[in-house]
Amino acid sequence: MTREHRIEMSALNALRESCDTEKRRGRRCGAAAYIRHRFHDTRAAGMTVRPWPKPVSRAWRSLYPPAMTTDTECLTLTQNLRRRGAIVLAVFALVWAFAAGSGIAAMPISVTVGAVGAVLTVVAVVLAFRGAAGPARRMVELPEKWNRGVGLVNAVEVVAVFAVIAASNATGHAELIPPGICLVVGLHFFPLARLFDQWQYRWTAVLLTAVAVVGVVVALAGSTDETVRVVVGAGAAVVLWLSSFHVAVRG
Repeated sequence: MTREHRIEMSALNALRESCDTEKRRGRRCGAAAYIRHRFHDTRAAGMTVRPWPKPVSRAWRSLYPPAMTTDTECLTLTQNLRRRGAIVLAVFALVWAFAAGSGIAAMPISVTVGAVGAVLTVVAVVLAFRGAAGPARRMVELPEKWNRGVGLVNAVEVVAVFAVIAASNATGHAELIPPGICLVVGLHFFPLARLFDQWQYRWTAVLLTAVAVVGVVVALAGSTDETVRVVVGAGAAVVLWLSSFHVAVRG
């Protein structure tokens, strides 16, 4: 092993140790990169080191600096995820509010519910942008391949929703569709809380599940489909709006 090669290996080891330190401090931000070596790729977090050709020189190294994940990148990722999360929560809260309004026979009240829901959603979106622009209380610590996990969870949720609709219609219990969908949505927040490193989603999951249970009880008690929609839709909308506000303001 030549002297240049030993210097290169020493630099790589130092960078690995630095990366491990950052990982222990919770600054991974879900970044995954590779240290490209002469014969293979070694997995690391938040850093890419290009191989320096021989002869190794300071001038050449200056052309290929290590690409490290910085606190600024972590902050940007944290702000983006929380802003998007708050907006998505608010939008789906509005959908549930419209579902609740559709179960109200009195047109003025139904329109009022929709209008109030639209105002609350706009407020939530504004808070999402303003809150994300401010300082983050903590950086997110995302697990490895978190984005794939999120895609898988959302795909399972969509399939489960269609399964609930098909099963409810096939058995002649259409009144169970709203609480069934609410249950699916609530359960899918449990893994999302870990994948997004957003602890508020656990409470979102618990409360939506509770709303679904109440909806099932109301349906089994012989209430009309409209009543079930009002109960489940209003409850789910309130939970999602509160979650959106909390994520936007508290982070």
